[in-house]
Amino acid sequence: MRGLINAEKCRAFAREASDGELLDQLGFFSDGLEEEALAILRRELSQREAKPGPLDLVIEEHRRTHGPLVLFAPDRFPRLCGECHRAATHRELGWVRFFGLVPMFPRFAYFCDNHKIHP
Repeated sequence: MRGLINAEKCRAFAREASDGELLDQLGFFSDGLEEEALAILRRELSQREAKPGPLDLVIEEHRRTHGPLVLFAPDRFPRLCGECHRAATHRELGWVRFFGLVPMFPRFAYFCDNHKIHP
């Protein structure tokens, strides 16, 4: 049986994703991904040779070093950055705005290191 993913979209995402995005997907979001998607992401990352060593060890090292910074939801699934596909490491209080102008009520937004609002 074929999976539910669109393989072409997954390949396009993998080609355009940063090494950090691919490592986050494989390290923190792999439980929610289909085998075909995991294979596509692993193949892309291994072709880049971004980091030395076996791919499984590189992913495990990323989990070990970056994992303590990741913010998790109550269901133990990582929060996703509001700007990209990385695991969120920062939480900022912002406003939900009516038509993008009038502040209605506060809410938390989640961001990775690259997109955090406050230093």
